[in-house]
Amino acid sequence: MVSDTRASRFNGDHAPFKIVFIYAIVSIAWITFSDSLVERLFRDPGLMTRVAMIKGTLFIVVTAALLYLLIHRSMRRAALPMEALLQSEKRYKALIETTQTGYIVFDIQGRVLDANMEYVRLAGRERLEDILGRSVVEWTAPYDQARNAVEIEKCFKAGFVYGLELDYVDRAGKVTPVEFNAAVVGEGPSRQGLSLCRDITDRRRVNEELSRYQQQLEAMVHERTAALEETNGRLMVEIESHRKVELALAESRNYLDRIINAIADPIFVKDRQHRWVLLNDVFCALVGNSRGALLGKSDYDLFPKSEADVFWEKDEEVFRTHQENINEEFFTAGDGKIRTIVTKKTIYIDHAGQEFIVGIIRDMTELKRAVADLQMAQQQLIQSSKMATIGQLAAGVAHEINNPTGYVINNLAQLAGDVHILRQTFGAYQKLEEADIQGDIAARNAALIDVEELRERYDFGSVMSDVMDMVEESREGAGRIKEIVSALRTFAHTDEGKKETVDFQAVMESAVGIVWNEIKFKAEISREYTDGIRVTCNPQQMNQVFVNLLVNALDAIAQNGRITLRTWREENMACAEVADEGAGMAQDVQARVFEPFFTTKPVGKGTGLGLSLSYNIVQQHGGRISVASVPGKGTSVIVRIPAGEGS
Repeated sequence: MVSDTRASRFNGDHAPFKIVFIYAIVSIAWITFSDSLVERLFRDPGLMTRVAMIKGTLFIVVTAALLYLLIHRSMRRAALPMEALLQSEKRYKALIETTQTGYIVFDIQGRVLDANMEYVRLAGRERLEDILGRSVVEWTAPYDQARNAVEIEKCFKAGFVYGLELDYVDRAGKVTPVEFNAAVVGEGPSRQGLSLCRDITDRRRVNEELSRYQQQLEAMVHERTAALEETNGRLMVEIESHRKVELALAESRNYLDRIINAIADPIFVKDRQHRWVLLNDVFCALVGNSRGALLGKSDYDLFPKSEADVFWEKDEEVFRTHQENINEEFFTAGDGKIRTIVTKKTIYIDHAGQEFIVGIIRDMTELKRAVADLQMAQQQLIQSSKMATIGQLAAGVAHEINNPTGYVINNLAQLAGDVHILRQTFGAYQKLEEADIQGDIAARNAALIDVEELRERYDFGSVMSDVMDMVEESREGAGRIKEIVSALRTFAHTDEGKKETVDFQAVMESAVGIVWNEIKFKAEISREYTDGIRVTCNPQQMNQVFVNLLVNALDAIAQNGRITLRTWREENMACAEVADEGAGMAQDVQARVFEPFFTTKPVGKGTGLGLSLSYNIVQQHGGRISVASVPGKGTSVIVRIPAGEGS
């Protein structure tokens, strides 16, 4: 290939010299023979002079035309490589803009020389002009500014920096965590830093959630970003000849390959026939094939037909609409495992009007597994909190069950005596009936005497009334025991994530039943319910929310007070309030009440998980929970969740 290129360059560079050489020989021959011919044909000196002038003029015109054509041809040949270079740079910039990766070129003082729009967004600005020439420290969080300056200096000394995490702050004060991988390119005073960066807000949020709820569990979120390879700066070489242009084009192609191979996400480009024309190393590793084996092939050559049909359909949608397309898909990776991916596809049209799809893949398999593990850990934490609450209320619940059990037992003991009286009376009347049947006068008189003695000894009307009263009291006591046990079973039931449409008031009353023994000695319950408000929720989880709120309200009341329960509706939201007349909370305490393990109760009294779990449960139901408190006057907690059908 090199020899062919040199040969074509040699032919192209020397063709004008050949033409000039041939033209010179023809001109000399023309001048020599034409003069002799004119002398023979024209004898008149005046006529010979005019012919000579015409001949000279014609020679000048032909020579000028030839020079113009040669110069025009050379200029066109020089312009072609420059156009190709510009097209290559456009492709590079288009690919950089679609990677969702920030790109910045900076000098040794940290001043921005160039950047893409993703980096402008990370810096909290709207236009590239807002950051050009300014130091990156300006939009770095105050606590990271000194470290950022040190890292820039280290980067220019060592030549690179990998895995650097900094916080950026926009003009509104919003903090965005960003990961940087940078390299230094160039030599001497013209050295520049080139960095690829990525918004790691989601990754940091996942890590924070895992550390908050799993604690001793191993972190399951897989690494989202790999270290980016060294990249080159903008091409600053002035192109003076065809050879230099070719070298620049080759360097530009190499530069593009290195950039896409440094990106941690799989990247591909397909032509209009859905064939891969560009791939990065991460994509090849994901599908388990070499670049050479994949280029020119389509999805049907690699994946099962069911998967390839989906990919083909989504590609066609992008080609047809020219709109960006983001989809969650499943495919069989090179290791044979089914992976969950999110693919972003966008259209790219080159200078010749050819359409291509540029695609970026994000492997979500491990993230989804981590989220599932996090949900499992949360359910375990919720169940543990339920058991802790039951343990805290166990003495009161036992007392609530013991009272009706006691008078049921006493009533049964008294019923046994009354039943004995009734059995005696029934026996006497049975003897009287048998004597009448047999006609035995003596036995009948003896039976009558026994009946009279029993009637004089006992008040049968009072006995029967006592029996009915004791049966009714025992039935009420057993019903109370059943209600308490049912409420406890519902509260302690392991959450299966099932939702039902239930009455909001019934959910709150179930929580009151569980905590009633604690309530009746310290507080009076005031109810202000709006009838007919129904919600679609997990009853066990919402029951736990209100148990936690009632327990907190009781803890806030020193001796005697009032707890008010309210329900109402705001547009499409069902609202419930638990308000107490307790000690209230200061602003700094209110700001932290939903933090896990934060509690103002003494050691052994509370775990600090009640309100945190309640907050998460309400959010999972698509609602919100708010707290309003005034020290010395009390606290109000309002739960709002979407209303169910039939409200």
